[in-house]
Amino acid sequence: MELKEKLKQARSERKISQQALADAIFVSRSAVAKWESGLGVPCNESMEALEKYFGVESGYFMTDKPDEVIVKKNIRMRKTAMICTALASVLIAVLITCVFVYNYYAPTPSDVSNKSYVYVDDDSGDNVLMNARWLYIHEDGRWQYTPFIATSVFYLGEWKIDGYYLILQTDKNAFGRQTKYVLKIVGDKLIVDEAKSDGLMERTEDGMIFVFDEELSN
Repeated sequence: MELKEKLKQARSERKISQQALADAIFVSRSAVAKWESGLGVPCNESMEALEKYFGVESGYFMTDKPDEVIVKKNIRMRKTAMICTALASVLIAVLITCVFVYNYYAPTPSDVSNKSYVYVDDDSGDNVLMNARWLYIHEDGRWQYTPFIATSVFYLGEWKIDGYYLILQTDKNAFGRQTKYVLKIVGDKLIVDEAKSDGLMERTEDGMIFVFDEELSN
């Protein structure tokens, strides 16, 4: 039987509280609580006071290794702390790696600028010549969109890259309104992720695919 068990049993038989025992041997109640929870052991003076109070022989409350419980507890706590620290370090390393990879491989303005993109049919992959949409990304931060290749109608605005997304912002109209379009950059493709149905970029819907057209770009 360990010290904490012997002490609990002795106090229970006497029917006294931890505070009463603490007052009797001139220690704090928290000290008694630590002894009974196995988180501490009495010093020699307190041990003698306990033995005298309960009228037991010298060494009654002692074990072969009086600090064994504390040592085991500390070892467990250190192992837990080490595991938590290791997991936290791995998590931080993974997050840093993800951020690095994301930023390293994310498209840059030079990847999309000075290029023409044409809408393609999702099924065939061919240019939809009858209703071709033409999008040109200027190097100076401007973009131009023409709903039909053979037309003088076009729309203008500013653009920027945010991670893997190309953000198109239209110029303000007569009412001071602007519209934003979000296209995901996937290699030489621009996939419409968010399209506003305000009539500016006519018939442009979510999921539409624009592909780089080398001939138009030249």
